[in-house]
This record gives sequence, C-alpha cells and structure tokens, in this order.
Amino acid sequence: IKFRAWDTKRMHYPTKIEILPEGINCDDTLGIPDKYLMVWTGLLDFKGKEIFEGDVLRSSRHKDLAVVEWSELGHWVRVPISLKKGWVGFNMTDGQDGIDPDMKLHYQEVIGNLYEHPELLTGGAGA
Repeated sequence: IKFRAWDTKRMHYPTKIEILPEGINCDDTLGIPDKYLMVWTGLLDFKGKEIFEGDVLRSSRHKDLAVVEWSELGHWVRVPISLKKGWVGFNMTDGQDGIDPDMKLHYQEVIGNLYEHPELLTGGAGA
C-alpha cells in the first residue's frame, strides 16, 4: 500500500506511516491531520501515473473533471465535479467490462489533486 499526505503546504510521499490520536506521523514528521492522508488506488491513468484518493481526473473524451473517492460500497469511484453536490459516483475500471467507456481508465488522466490544485474544483486552471 502506498500513501501520500498533505501538510497544508506540500505533498509528502512517506515510506513510514504511524497513525496516532494527535495526527499522522509520516517519516517521523508528526502533526499531519488524518483527513490529509490519501491512499493509492492501485490504478494507473492512461499515461501510467498512479491514481491516489483526492486526485482530479480529466476524461480525454469529453474533458469533464472528476475527483477520486472511496465509496461506502467498497470500491474507488470518480465523482464528476459538476455532480459533486448530488454525489453521483462511477466505478473506475480498466476497460474489461461493460461499463460506460467514459469511465474507463484508458480515457482518464490525473491533472492534479484537491490540495495542490483546488482551482480545478471550480473550473480554474487546467480545466
């Protein structure tokens, strides 16, 4: 399992994580709130980049943006930013099934994440 953590200034890719009541200890740096800990999904975008929780994906077919989240149903989903208030998620897939082709990973590109690129959530730079 791979993690990354946001400390409100920069992203960390720790090799050691300890979760404590007062925060997360990443490689002996204490104090990162657990809400800023993101796990790797185990999936790659069409360029081979690792997809983490909190990443913003762009569909190469329709240019729509979506955020990667963990579903309460037990799988990773891409939640279109335009639908975020209504929370409609779509399973992410490697294309080996009958799911809508726009949801398949070979059409998805990581263009940023919620923390380093918050402007993506409002259609700003890179949108």
